[in-house]
Amino acid sequence: MYKKISKTKKILTKLNKEGKIKVLDSPEDLNKIESINKYMEDVRKDYIRKSKQSEISASKLILN
Repeated sequence: MYKKISKTKKILTKLNKEGKIKVLDSPEDLNKIESINKYMEDVRKDYIRKSKQSEISASKLILN
């Protein structure tokens, strides 16, 4: 049998005491989070598009 070791609670408590934890619930923070999420979605779509294009190019090279 094994014992699960997690240091998350200790780390969060330590950071909270040091004042390094901030709740991101202000309108500015939420707008920034939404902006980052949109950017990441665009990056993901671009990656998928390039990946598919690469597969098509590779299959054309193999078939020729």
